[in-house]
Amino acid sequence: MKTWVFPVFERKDGRRESLLYLDDRHERLDKYYRIITDSGHKIHLLIKENLILFGADPVSDVWKAYLEHVDETVLDGFFHAIECSLKYLLENMDSKAGLAPFFEVQLDLLIPDMVFRPSLDAGASDGFYDIVEGLVNDVFRISSLVPRLADHSPFPHYQDDMEEMSDLADMRHSIMERIQKMMSVCCDYCSSFDHYSYLYMDDRKEFMRHFLLYSHVLTAEEIEAHAEDGVPETPPTLQQFKEQIDSYEKIYEEISQLEPIRIFDGWMKADSRPFKVSLLGIIKKWSFMFKQHLIDHVIHSLTDLEKFIEIAERGLSQDVEKGDYEGLVDIMGHLMAVKERQTSTNEMFEPLKETIELLKIYEQELPGEVNKQLEMQRVIFHYGEGLF
Repeated sequence: MKTWVFPVFERKDGRRESLLYLDDRHERLDKYYRIITDSGHKIHLLIKENLILFGADPVSDVWKAYLEHVDETVLDGFFHAIECSLKYLLENMDSKAGLAPFFEVQLDLLIPDMVFRPSLDAGASDGFYDIVEGLVNDVFRISSLVPRLADHSPFPHYQDDMEEMSDLADMRHSIMERIQKMMSVCCDYCSSFDHYSYLYMDDRKEFMRHFLLYSHVLTAEEIEAHAEDGVPETPPTLQQFKEQIDSYEKIYEEISQLEPIRIFDGWMKADSRPFKVSLLGIIKKWSFMFKQHLIDHVIHSLTDLEKFIEIAERGLSQDVEKGDYEGLVDIMGHLMAVKERQTSTNEMFEPLKETIELLKIYEQELPGEVNKQLEMQRVIFHYGEGLF
């Protein structure tokens, strides 16, 4: 029975710096259980041999007393075996031991929730509590693998005795109590990120719709104050776009600086890298939403002007025959269109240039032809002004 006394579950490869390794849980259990069942089979064979050697009466009180004596020895063997595994768990969950982390959970973002893997939710199936409780149960279950030697006992095996031993029960309670406390600590850690929840809970499209109309998201007070006539529209300035982008760039930097690994009480490793990667990706989407709007604005403005110039050039380049009244009216229409657009177009060039410069700050380079297109259209349109 001395061969039973080693931890059922250990750190990977037995290295002190490794986590508890459970990938081979079933294989380890099968191997350990085989040792117990093989030993139990041998013990039962020896008892049968002794019955013959002693010429004992199997129903006599003397033989029953002998079986109860051997039973005590087996009980002692199971006690030390279970104690060894439980002590191993407790020693590696000791905040004062100065050991490497023993367990690990990962924090991830599964919108709309932050989740731990394995789950730290109370009562979660296959959650962290269930896993550890399952390990402890696996350890106690070894005492059910050997049929009772004292067959006159009301118990078919030794597990009930092990469950009732106060020392083992206290160790089991200590393990599960530490697990519950650690689950609470990790959940508090998770809650420390709650103030970022708006990043993945708010509707980006709806936010952008409000921003483009009012330069901010309307408050309930604003909506109530303008219930009758509607909130007046105040489209955002380029500076306000910059402020929005800068705010998300700042949050991105803030999240980037967060420690991806936290160790609690020395034995629990909380890996928030999956959550961090997901959140950074979402922040990038917010930031890029504003950048993309500016990019689209520049391209659409220049494309629209280019189409206008092409139409005007074609119209103004028409040959008008003497007496061609319709042709003359058509040309005059194009001239009037150019004149009507003159002021708004002249006012458009500088803001577009400023927008392009702002995008460069955020490394959002527009295609090279956009800058050329901007200058060319400025020249062409200014040339057209000379017609007036």
